Amino acid sequence: MASPRHQDSQRTSSLYNGNLWTQVLNLTALSTIQRPGSQGTTWRLHAQWNLGTGQWEHVELTDAHGAESLTRLHLRPDDVVLADRNYANPTALAWIVDQHAEVIVRCGWDALRLQTLDGNPWSVLDAVRGLPDATPGEWWVQIPGTKDRPTLQVRIVAVRKSLHAAEQARRKARKDARDHGYPVAQETLEAADYVFILTTLPETAADAAEILKLYRLRWQIESAFKRLESLLHIDELRAFDPDLAQTYLLAKLLGTIMVDAIRTQGPDFSPYGFPVQTDIQRRLAYFPTDLAGSPHDRPGPGRSDGLAGPIADVDQSTP
Repeated sequence: MASPRHQDSQRTSSLYNGNLWTQVLNLTALSTIQRPGSQGTTWRLHAQWNLGTGQWEHVELTDAHGAESLTRLHLRPDDVVLADRNYANPTALAWIVDQHAEVIVRCGWDALRLQTLDGNPWSVLDAVRGLPDATPGEWWVQIPGTKDRPTLQVRIVAVRKSLHAAEQARRKARKDARDHGYPVAQETLEAADYVFILTTLPETAADAAEILKLYRLRWQIESAFKRLESLLHIDELRAFDPDLAQTYLLAKLLGTIMVDAIRTQGPDFSPYGFPVQTDIQRRLAYFPTDLAGSPHDRPGPGRSDGLAGPIADVDQSTP
């Protein structure tokens, strides 16, 4: 089936003419920080991780009321965002499309009101019941528009979980229901058998199996958060005063970004003051996760070479 959202588009993009793995893949997640003695969230760290360069692309620190949203991201045309189920929000998805970017996000069976492309109600559970084991299915559907946003055409990709993973999900659903004092819905128990992924990418960029593979890369931002905690101890907040605590956290984050920049620049850095030609194979040896390591990398923010100028401008008097 053709990709409805892109059938009539006049926008030409390297995303559909080249290899998706050379695009900027942005992972987003949220981490919480507590002040000493606090039983709840004090600060929220909203982060954007560039999978190609292995760097923090954007970080934002808010208080406990700062909602997680894809609209916090800094995107360029053709960027691809990977996000967990908490980010499957129609307004945010429409915003990403408006940025000429793409999204791969996990979603629940009842997270969005979906329709067929001709406007009839569509149920993801009805669609997936006939799926064979280990074979993904995909369907083009639409999220109906409102007065504030247009109708959005998306692709739903689904696959059955293993028996063990499905049973774990059902146990968690039952426990959450008990903890919050409500009965678990039968549909929730049935949905535990599947993984549901929503994407705006057309099949020409990634088929259903590739979408599932891409989504599995989300663990890398979780690893990046763990490095923040284990190496820089960003979760060990010592200050009680809000202003001092914010200064402490921002200093830690600035140090993190500088370390990432230096680490990424390292293989191509010349101590003699003149540029060194980029050696892609050598860079890949240093950074095997650099999926964007190609002689045809796009310049601009988000690529490792794009940080050379800002770093040089920090202090021109530094020897």
